[in-house]
Amino acid sequence: MITYGFFDSVDGDRKYNADDISNFFLKLISDGVFATPADSMQVQEVSGMTVKVSAGWGFIKCKWINNDSDLYLTLDEPDIILDRKDRIVMRLNRDTRLIEIAIKKGIPAESAYTAPPELQRDESIWELSLAYINVEPDAKNRGIRQMDISDERPYEHLCGWVTGRIQEIDTTNLFAQYDNAFWSFFHAIKETFVPNATLVRQLSTSYITTAEEETTIPIKNEEYNPYLDTLNVYINGMKLIPDIDFTINISKDGFHSITLVKELDVIGTPVEFEILKSIYAEDVETTLTELARLQRKISELEEKKLDESDAFLPYTYPDINGDGFIDTADAILISRFSSDSGSGSYTNDKKGWTKFAEENGLNANIFPDVNDDGFVDAEDATLISRFSSEVGAGNYTDDKNGWNTYMLKNKLSNLQEALEKVSTRLADLEKQFVPIVALTQEEYDTLEDEEKDEKILYIIKT
Repeated sequence: MITYGFFDSVDGDRKYNADDISNFFLKLISDGVFATPADSMQVQEVSGMTVKVSAGWGFIKCKWINNDSDLYLTLDEPDIILDRKDRIVMRLNRDTRLIEIAIKKGIPAESAYTAPPELQRDESIWELSLAYINVEPDAKNRGIRQMDISDERPYEHLCGWVTGRIQEIDTTNLFAQYDNAFWSFFHAIKETFVPNATLVRQLSTSYITTAEEETTIPIKNEEYNPYLDTLNVYINGMKLIPDIDFTINISKDGFHSITLVKELDVIGTPVEFEILKSIYAEDVETTLTELARLQRKISELEEKKLDESDAFLPYTYPDINGDGFIDTADAILISRFSSDSGSGSYTNDKKGWTKFAEENGLNANIFPDVNDDGFVDAEDATLISRFSSEVGAGNYTDDKNGWNTYMLKNKLSNLQEALEKVSTRLADLEKQFVPIVALTQEEYDTLEDEEKDEKILYIIKT
């Protein structure tokens, strides 16, 4: 059957229904949540057992829904001893001609790996998942935390972002998504430490054969402990099986090696070693604390960047000698004050600066702590001297607007540099550690492919 549209009706020969209109979008827009703004329909903690779904638009089976304000939903009380996973869904009901955002309550279960309730998708009901919430037994007392909420909006098989004619995603709040993703990752690791998991540091080393028929290969890593650590061996990318393809030779002096069952005939054959080194519990906690601290630092730096960008030119114009310009003369006066305060003539605070300014006929109302570190020192003098040089080069005007532009650029540059350093440290720290989760074969088989985290090494318990 061929259908088409639309044409004007002549004597009632063209009649169209809601599906005829809606299906126009079938090949233009995918199901999901509109990604602008970045927190569109995001599930967030509020207090107690209540969460909220932020304002936003959704699209489901060619029907649209507009949630124009925060929607508050209250979860049922938790089980006394068992965990439960509830889903927050966007639900299309064709029978009742209704689209709603609702709680889909899960079933309490002993295993923390129990999946949230399945989505209903049939001719009558079609559901998209905005998030699932881990409702622990003590949730009634401490409330639902953001770390208990797993955002499922980005996953196409569960919800997804509306795509097609939508070409842009709001990046102003995109960091919030990264932040939420980190805490999901962090929470997942922490929750699996006890009793099912441990954390290991991943080390690697390699060896290139130098002779024909080599069978004894040095491991060449002094940190390797054959009694505690796991050793994986690869030759030409193929993983060897312990006690079948090789045996480990333990040396008293720490220079351990392996003996291959089959010799390597080709000179220059690469042998790769992967060492999974266990970390003691206190080191695990230290590592997690460091990860959390770094992430909080990144959040603070991002917020400062936004605050600075939105600021209305707040920087004090440090023309302290009153000649109408910011120049090296102002920098020299600051250097003098810094030297005198260092010798004890003045206290390095507003009171000390006021006294210095009054004694030298300067503007006592200006406290030239231009870098906001609480002191007037050589760094402030350097900033002023550099600005004077930039003015001389024609990069800035020597007035308040020029100074504010210079200071804003300088602060944003410093914040970005700090952010990059912290982000690099965080990335390096995350790469060093691999969470290992021990599951029974039955538990592992219940995990869908999309639920298996590439960052986790799964071990089947026997």
